[in-house]
Amino acid sequence: PTAGAATLTAAATASLLASTATSAHAGLPRTIGPGQAVMVDGVRLAITGRATDGAVATGDTRLVVADDTTRVRAPIPAGQSPRLYTRIASFGSGGPGYVVSQSGGDAAGWTVFVIDGRGRLVAAQEPRRPFLGNAAGVDLAGQYAEQRTRIAARGLTTVITAPDSGDRVVYRWRLVSRDGVPTLVARRR
Repeated sequence: PTAGAATLTAAATASLLASTATSAHAGLPRTIGPGQAVMVDGVRLAITGRATDGAVATGDTRLVVADDTTRVRAPIPAGQSPRLYTRIASFGSGGPGYVVSQSGGDAAGWTVFVIDGRGRLVAAQEPRRPFLGNAAGVDLAGQYAEQRTRIAARGLTTVITAPDSGDRVVYRWRLVSRDGVPTLVARRR
């Protein structure tokens, strides 16, 4: 799998990022869920398994990324039923990021999967603050705030806005390697 995953990273990344960064992929669903698959520029993206009563345990579902020669997969964390965005996050030299959202209550937490240096599909590590995903009720200097994360041309961007005051904080997420572990880092802009 390692050599094949390297092929997926090198060959498919250029095609994936070129098209997903510049188009909305007319005809593709915005997200897919358990038991569904979609082809994005010659790469098959799928969530295998199923959710029971809208929730999954670790190992119930897996993200699968495959091209003509390679198939890599990773377990999706326990939580609400996962949805995979069909738009791929571009992290430049860090490769593509496959974004899985799990909604519950007023929040939707995101997990970003990347191919690590050994060719494995893994969940990138992320800090506890800021939260990666979408939420309402996020505290912004003691004010009610709303948080929206979007897949941007160069990775991910999170905007936290306090509707009453108009105060706003913007973070841009980068993918770095810390001791060989893919890690997401948020920088305030």
